[in-house]
Amino acid sequence: MKKLLIVLVTALFLFGCKTTPESAQVDYTDEIVLIQVKGPGVAPTGNGLHDDIEFQILAGTNHIPEKWLLEIVNEDEKAVRTVPGKGEVPQLWSWDGKSDNGKTAPDGRYRGRISIWFPGMTEPFVQETAVFVLDTTGPAGTVTFSEGLFSPDDDGVNDILGITVTVKDELSGLQSWILDIFDSHDDMIKRFNSDNYEGGNILWDGTDHGEVVVGSAADYRAVLRATDTLGNVSLTEDSFSTDILVWREGDMFRIRVNSITFKPYEADFLDVGADQRLSNLETLDLLAEKLKKFPGYRITVEGHAVSVFWNNPVKAEKENREVLVPLSENRAKIVLEALQERGVSGVSMDYIGIGADRPIIPFSDLQNRWKNRRVVFILKK
Repeated sequence: MKKLLIVLVTALFLFGCKTTPESAQVDYTDEIVLIQVKGPGVAPTGNGLHDDIEFQILAGTNHIPEKWLLEIVNEDEKAVRTVPGKGEVPQLWSWDGKSDNGKTAPDGRYRGRISIWFPGMTEPFVQETAVFVLDTTGPAGTVTFSEGLFSPDDDGVNDILGITVTVKDELSGLQSWILDIFDSHDDMIKRFNSDNYEGGNILWDGTDHGEVVVGSAADYRAVLRATDTLGNVSLTEDSFSTDILVWREGDMFRIRVNSITFKPYEADFLDVGADQRLSNLETLDLLAEKLKKFPGYRITVEGHAVSVFWNNPVKAEKENREVLVPLSENRAKIVLEALQERGVSGVSMDYIGIGADRPIIPFSDLQNRWKNRRVVFILKK
C-alpha cells in the first residue's frame, strides 16, 4: 500500500511538471509588401496641377497586418510626415506636401516608406519608393543682351541684338520658357520660345514676320517666363535700348522718333514727368550725335500727330487744320531748336507740321495709333 501511494504521488508530480507545446510560429516570408509613388513629384502651390502625390500600397496577400506606419522621409532620413495605423493598409494614399506640423515641407527630394508588422512580429517588413521631389519654386532664369545700343538699320553697327536665355531647375527639370519683348506701351512686339531656341542663344534683327518692330531711341522690356515639369512658373525681367535708326530711301535718309513725349496739346517736352523729361533729353542727345554724322545734308524736321475725330470726316478736317497742323509744326520747331543748341547744323534746316495727314497706323487701331505721334527727320544732299 505504501509503495502504491509513492507511485501515484510520483506520477502526479511528473504530470504537473510536463510543459505544454508552444504555438507554432507563423511564416510570413512569402508575404508581399510594396509601395510605389505615382508621379515625379508634388508641387503644393494651389494651382491644381500637382498639389498632391499618390502612393500605391500592397501590404500582404494572406494575412492582415497587426499595425503599420507610413512615412515621408527626406534626404537626411528624417521623417517629415508619419501616419500610423492598425489592420488593413489603404491601397492608395496621397500626400499633400504637408509635414506633421501642418506646414508645407521644404523643397527637396523625398521617399515614401511603409513599415508592416504582422501578428507576432517584432521587426517589420520595410519597403520604400523611388525618390521624388517636392518643388514649389519656378526655374531660375536670366536673360542678357549684347552690349551697345541696338541699331537694326543695316549700317553695319549693332544691327543684330544678341540675346542669351539661361534657365535651370535643379529639382523638377525645365519644361519650357517664353521670352516676350514689350514696347514702352506694354504691347508685345516679339516672342521667342524654347521650342525654336532650345539652346537659348538668339540673334535678332529687330523684325517680326519680316517687319521692323523697334523704333529709334526707345526702351524695351523683356520678360522671361519659365515653367518646370510640375507647373511652377518664374518671371525674370530685363531691358535694352535702341539707338537712333537711320533708314536709306533712295538718295536720302529718314529717321523716325516716337520716344519724345510732349505735354498734351503743347510743344513742350520739358514740362512732363521727371522720367519722361530725362528720356526726352537723352533722346535729343542721341539725335544730335547721329545727325552730326551727316554734314552737308539738308535737314527737314516733320511733326506728325494723332487724330481724335478720325471717324468723323468733318470734325477730323477741322481738328487737323486748326489744332494738329499748328501743334505738330510747333513741336517740330522746338525739336529743331533743341538740336541746334546741341551743335547740329546743315546746309539748311527747316521744319514742317504734317498733322494727321500721313498716318502709319490706322487711327481706328486704338492700341497702336500712338505710333502716329512722331517726329521725322528727312536728310537730303
